[in-house]
Amino acid sequence: MLDWHFYVYHPFGQALALLAIAIVLMAVLRHRAGAIGVVVTTFYVVASPIYNAAMATKGLGWWWLTLISLGSFFVLLLVVALVSGKLSPKGKETGGGTAFVLPVVIYPPLLFITGLVRLVIWLVRE
Repeated sequence: MLDWHFYVYHPFGQALALLAIAIVLMAVLRHRAGAIGVVVTTFYVVASPIYNAAMATKGLGWWWLTLISLGSFFVLLLVVALVSGKLSPKGKETGGGTAFVLPVVIYPPLLFITGLVRLVIWLVRE
């Protein structure tokens, strides 16, 4: 196992921690597995760009964190969608993944906004 710092400070570790929480919640609340999956992925989509912008001000590269975050998001989205589809009771599936459109739609604008914030911070410091 990795150190707990990985699950708190690294974008991929954060995605893995959320994935573990989501799988446990979906296993316990099978009838709400799809909703739990959407909430978890949406939470990551909102929190990750903000975290990346905040960490970039501390000397970490925004581009590097965003690239890791993007890959982590796709892994999280794929696994959560598959697990929620398998754990949902028959007839209560998430509609083939259409419920997961919200995180996919709001992620690029949030990355753009945090990128602009990071650019402004960088320009002010110069």
